[in-house]
Amino acid sequence: MDKKEALKLLASWDHAFVSSTGAVKMITALGASAKAGKCYYEENRPSEFKGLNVPGKKEGEKVYGVAAHILAENICRDLGVEYPQMLGKGFQLRVCIVALQKHFGQEVTVNG
Repeated sequence: MDKKEALKLLASWDHAFVSSTGAVKMITALGASAKAGKCYYEENRPSEFKGLNVPGKKEGEKVYGVAAHILAENICRDLGVEYPQMLGKGFQLRVCIVALQKHFGQEVTVNG
């Protein structure tokens, strides 16, 4: 996967919780260090307002991975790419992708 494909995929992960395998593929494609793909355990809480909802997992079951917007921020920091802080997860993901597209000299295809 090249950088352009990786950023397109990352953009499609809006509000997603990414598996550790997905995080490793993303950091590898974008040239970030393993530190950028740091994962953690989170409880599946689809019954809560804005709670994590992982299809196929039971309420309260722990899942291992990383939120897409956090992964994007970690990649930016690891590569020394500056980006603005936003309040919403979707907005944060988009501004990080725009910053990365500019960093890699790509056409900006996501509205930040």
